[in-house]
Amino acid sequence: MIANVFEKKYANVILHIDPASNNKPVGMALYLFTFSTWTGKPSLYLEDLFVSESVRNRGAGKALFRALGKIAEQKDCQRMDWSVLTWNAPSIAFYEKVLGATRMEEWRQMRLETDGIKRLQSLGL
Repeated sequence: MIANVFEKKYANVILHIDPASNNKPVGMALYLFTFSTWTGKPSLYLEDLFVSESVRNRGAGKALFRALGKIAEQKDCQRMDWSVLTWNAPSIAFYEKVLGATRMEEWRQMRLETDGIKRLQSLGL
């Protein structure tokens, strides 16, 4: 992961440092940019957001989203996207009630993992 993020720069990371925790990182956001053919502009995709349980509900999540929003504005992003597991009710409530995020019910995520990617080469023309 270190090489892919910090050397190859496939993604970017923001850390939230908490002065009350001896200036240790207590939160992080891993993000990258995609491009939307619908808007003709880049989008910021939040791949992962984590806040240590000991500091949740104390502003770290808001601070990380504020920083992401600033980056999205600087990069002229039309939108920010991320996924959340359906069982994660506290996060969904935060995204909807605090951030004002919209659920994208009509979209389904699709995925190919390593074996599926390899199988693509065997598809007929």
